[in-house]
Amino acid sequence: SHRHYHHHHHHHRIHSINQLIQYAENKLTTHSFKSSALTYNTNLFVVHCVPHSHTHKKTLFPSFPLSKAIHKATLNTTQLQQYKTIIQPSTKIPTTTNQLYQQNTTHLNLRMNQKAERPTLQGQRFRTRKRDEKEKFNPTGFRDTILSTFDAFDIDSVIKCLLSDTKIDYRVYGEQLFDIIIAGGILAPGGSILTDSDPSKQYRTDVCLFKAVQADDLATIKSFANIFVRLIQRFGYLEKTLEEEFKKIIVFLKGFEPDDRIKLAKITGVLLSLGILPSHVLLSALQEHLVKDGYALDFLIQVLQTWINEKDPATVWNSMRRSGVDNKLLEFLSPNKRSSEILIQTFQNNGLQSLVTFLRTKESEAKKAELQKKIATHIKNKSGSKEIVELIKGSNQKNNLEESEVIVLIWKTLMSIVEWNKKEELVAEQAMRHLKTYAPLMEAFTKTAKAQLALIIRIQEYCYDNMNFLKAFHRIIVLLYKADVLTEDIIIEWYKRGHSNKGKSVFLEQTKPFIEWLTNAEEESEGE
Repeated sequence: SHRHYHHHHHHHRIHSINQLIQYAENKLTTHSFKSSALTYNTNLFVVHCVPHSHTHKKTLFPSFPLSKAIHKATLNTTQLQQYKTIIQPSTKIPTTTNQLYQQNTTHLNLRMNQKAERPTLQGQRFRTRKRDEKEKFNPTGFRDTILSTFDAFDIDSVIKCLLSDTKIDYRVYGEQLFDIIIAGGILAPGGSILTDSDPSKQYRTDVCLFKAVQADDLATIKSFANIFVRLIQRFGYLEKTLEEEFKKIIVFLKGFEPDDRIKLAKITGVLLSLGILPSHVLLSALQEHLVKDGYALDFLIQVLQTWINEKDPATVWNSMRRSGVDNKLLEFLSPNKRSSEILIQTFQNNGLQSLVTFLRTKESEAKKAELQKKIATHIKNKSGSKEIVELIKGSNQKNNLEESEVIVLIWKTLMSIVEWNKKEELVAEQAMRHLKTYAPLMEAFTKTAKAQLALIIRIQEYCYDNMNFLKAFHRIIVLLYKADVLTEDIIIEWYKRGHSNKGKSVFLEQTKPFIEWLTNAEEESEGE
């Protein structure tokens, strides 16, 4: 305070800068101030002091002019050069002036020849606020805290302790927490438990999935899954941590006991069924060593067995499809056994028959996509219908696609290959020319009534989905009738019973005159 300063000012006559620094240094020591910064020039001498405690807001000295402080004592250039360093804040209080200068010094830029210019201060540092100070990462300290709460095997009390202890930072130690719940301690790379340098210290607990549960005890495994559920309900950010934990822990499969691998697979299946884990964590098992030795496939089968027990097959398959796991299923098989048939056989042998239907459909779709690509290439290269028919028949010897599937595939390819005109009146003419060219190709694969009906329904849906073709529907049907792709019986069957609901009133109205003509022509031919 000013009073404080004036009181001392009369008792201590200061005649030189050395005395002033000595004076400041003594004050710093007696008031146990953390650090000081001294700034000076020819007109002004300023002392700033930073106290230890944030609550101590007062500075030791106010800023005061040199003339007042040392009775108009003047400094010459030599004296200034002598003190051309500036003290930065440091953690220890320097005990002597020399130490004050030696610690953390940065140079003051002094330009003596420019009177007006003041020296510039560089390298200034600020203290971190208490709330911004990060705690040192200490996973073993966290482990010790958690293990002290896991003293008795009672999942409810474990959950209660974990939820009520708000001092623990799960944002930082979430992974270690999940390690302990699953394996009983912090996991080292490879899957072993991290031991402690102090042999008397406890570094693992038996209150964990691997120690407290039998592999066939699904009820208790579900109780452990509930720990994760409750933690994520309370701390939403742990959901991402759980995903990362499972991605990591699945890589360690080989390092665990056979029973522990089963427990891990089952809890994964339960968490997948609850929607807490995304299914792409399963892809972590696609490590070369895990695939080669069969660990990856065993894990996948056990996860799916548990998952399908909790959810219906369609839900399980759709979840895998959304995360791209369905495309990678073959990669779980060791390279020398990688085929669809072996995968299907494995699923059938392990009670996953309900997923086999989806596997077969997927396999069929893959074959269709490949065939469609080949047909598109031939059409782009202006190949004739005859050549494309040969290609499809050759390809279908191993694909075994039904004729009704092939004709729909041909239609999809023919319509996707063309850049259609944007104008409705022009697109109909363009479609007529295009379809007339490839009518012989379509005719080769509409020998059965099922194939013809499938084609008409597909055309109906296409015209409904692509509004520019809405008015062209009846013209396409008439064209295909004239080209012997469609027969009158099937067209009439479609009109009466076999049509799709998509835009049916529009299309039935459009084709009504043609149907009437067909019916009359049929009656006339019967009359003859």
